[in-house]
Amino acid sequence: MRTERRRRRWSGVVVLVLTAAILGAWAVAASPLFHVRDILVRGNRHLSTSEVVRLAGVGRDDSLLTVQSGRVRKGLARSPWIRTVEVRRELPWTLVVTVEERRPVAWVRHPGGIAVVAGDGTVLARRQNPPQGIAEMAAWDRKLRPGERLEGREEPLAVLASLPSGLLRRVERASMIRGEVVLHLADGARVLYGEARSLEAKNAALARVLRWAGGQGSRIEYVDLRVARNPAVRVRGA
Repeated sequence: MRTERRRRRWSGVVVLVLTAAILGAWAVAASPLFHVRDILVRGNRHLSTSEVVRLAGVGRDDSLLTVQSGRVRKGLARSPWIRTVEVRRELPWTLVVTVEERRPVAWVRHPGGIAVVAGDGTVLARRQNPPQGIAEMAAWDRKLRPGERLEGREEPLAVLASLPSGLLRRVERASMIRGEVVLHLADGARVLYGEARSLEAKNAALARVLRWAGGQGSRIEYVDLRVARNPAVRVRGA
């Protein structure tokens, strides 16, 4: 009997201790000391800091200790511009949100105007006029909405996404001809890119050819990159 009473007594003590610990932890989490005061946003270029904070759904009345990273990521995923999100706490009151945005590389005409597209085919935005610095692709036959994915354009999009910004700005249009990617540059030159393979080597070869042509004052008719280690070049008037 005494043993049983002792067990019950100790069980009661354990319950009280656990209850006190839980209530204490709750009180600490709810304490104004840990309310979010600063939200640091990093990595954003297109989206403003205020837009990222709004999508994250975290306010100054939220406790830093109970902010759910999954909820923040889910909120930011509503924007097609957001590719990845990292959430980190810096005690006692700072939340750090690091985002990686999708990069616009192409635009297409569709019945609703102009759609700006990322390298993975995600429609980022709609515009009335073509944007500068990215390439046109073949028109789409139905309206496109931000967040949708373009299907069947993987090859040219992969090539455009691999281009450094300096090269991408020189591309006026990208197309598929007999199953191979062709880039049409703003100065009228054509780049026979071939399949979306050996991207780094092909891009480096293209950059070398364009530098050479610029140094010579020559105008290129076409560059054949289908064999990356041995590109062929035809100069106008040659």
